[in-house]
Amino acid sequence: MKFCPNSQRIMVYLRSNQKSGTMPTLLKTVIADFRNIVFQELEFSPKINCIWGDNGSGKTNLLDAIYYMSMTKSALGISDSFNFRHGTDAFTISGTYLMQSGLESRFSVGVKKGEEKKLRCDGKNCRIAEHIGRLPAVFVSPSDISLVSDSPEERRRFINSVISQMDQEYMFRLQQYNRLLAQRNAFLRDGVGDMSLLAVIDAKMSTLAEGIYERRRDFCEPLAAAVNDCYHRLSNGRESVSVRYRSDLDGTDLETLLQKSIERDRIMKYTTVGVQRDDFLFSMDDYPIRRCGSQGQQKTFLLSLKMAQFELMRTSFGFPPLLLLDDVFDKLDFNRTSNLLKLVSGDDFGQIFITDSNKVRMEKLPSGVTGNPERLLLKDGGYALMAKFDGWLPYGEDFTREMLRKREQTMGDPLRRREAVQIDSMLEFYLRDSGLMGQWNENRIFQVWDHCSKAAKYTLSKSYVAGTLYVSLSSSVVRNQLYFQLDIIKKEMNLALAADRQFWMKPVDGVFVKNIVLR
Repeated sequence: MKFCPNSQRIMVYLRSNQKSGTMPTLLKTVIADFRNIVFQELEFSPKINCIWGDNGSGKTNLLDAIYYMSMTKSALGISDSFNFRHGTDAFTISGTYLMQSGLESRFSVGVKKGEEKKLRCDGKNCRIAEHIGRLPAVFVSPSDISLVSDSPEERRRFINSVISQMDQEYMFRLQQYNRLLAQRNAFLRDGVGDMSLLAVIDAKMSTLAEGIYERRRDFCEPLAAAVNDCYHRLSNGRESVSVRYRSDLDGTDLETLLQKSIERDRIMKYTTVGVQRDDFLFSMDDYPIRRCGSQGQQKTFLLSLKMAQFELMRTSFGFPPLLLLDDVFDKLDFNRTSNLLKLVSGDDFGQIFITDSNKVRMEKLPSGVTGNPERLLLKDGGYALMAKFDGWLPYGEDFTREMLRKREQTMGDPLRRREAVQIDSMLEFYLRDSGLMGQWNENRIFQVWDHCSKAAKYTLSKSYVAGTLYVSLSSSVVRNQLYFQLDIIKKEMNLALAADRQFWMKPVDGVFVKNIVLR
């Protein structure tokens, strides 16, 4: 994991070579203005990535951003309106993946307030529905407790997200059913006029509901078996757990139910029966785990549920999905923690991300997984990578001073530092005295644009006026590709300019390039 210049020191561990072309592997991600992450460009190990940091530093947000690339939505059920960093109206997440073919592909998601979400794959626009399942992922976090304690809606959302990654037809059926359900509820709310139209909607809903019900029923049986097996391995067989599917459609069809409930639906002004009311019941030794399970038992069950999801997805895809473990060791005793590490250390697991606020525990994780501390050598591209993460980078009125201070600390030999400062001072005096300072600074901005955009050969002309960089490009294709990367490029440029000791322009509101206009 290679952080951008002002990030923390890292430690990387060695592993044996990974087989390529077996699963989508996240090589690099660039995140901008996502919650408390101002800007981060990170490279990852193909196996285990251990990330530690203080509470509130952005560890969960980092993992959720990675999940967002897979599902184009938050794993935590957070609306996009709350994903924007405070004071901004857009965020971007991009990732470079090594695909099953052995080739690299780049995916990016851009979200701006008031506009439609934009997904691009290798520079081309993609439909979100077709993207789901292309980068399979499993996310485990403390917020999963809502699957046990909250309403059936949370459990349906979880089951839907799992099946949708494996079965696009199910996802399309569910989307169509929800649209018809919204239409039917609108009729009921506004007062039913044409009963024949309502009958047509009921018939279409019934056909879709049958497929949804059957897919959920067929999925629940192997899920229940896998959950019980994982729980048995994590708890050393102390308890037995089960998952049971409950639906209004048990033993009947939706059209019959809708006909029987029409009067009640009119009174309630919404549809009171259907697969939108399905539930999945979680039990431990035949008692509801919600009421009878301890915190440790509930967390063990939730881990088992997610590990079962992982196993079913691995079987379906033929390769392991990406596994994101966020603060999973809290409330687990030593034995269950050890069993979890043994579980994820098998060959069936691929790329894993683990976060924790406990540095000591994180430092022990790689040896706990490999079982061979002697293999933990300091070498880039290793078996496991451990780094401190702090997503909140300084950006604002103190940004330039902070960057220059860090630059000063890393210049090396004090004698050479004094020499470099003297040379810079002489150059600055000459440029100011000769009236060339403005032209010099503009040329530095243009050079940084060429470096950050990688579009020098397509650039016809550049101009800089009052904080705005105007760029004319020879290719409309390149212009469209750069359009979705402008926020990231702008931040990269401001980072580079702030660290440039031979750039003497005063920042405006803490930045040098406020806007970039492509022509």
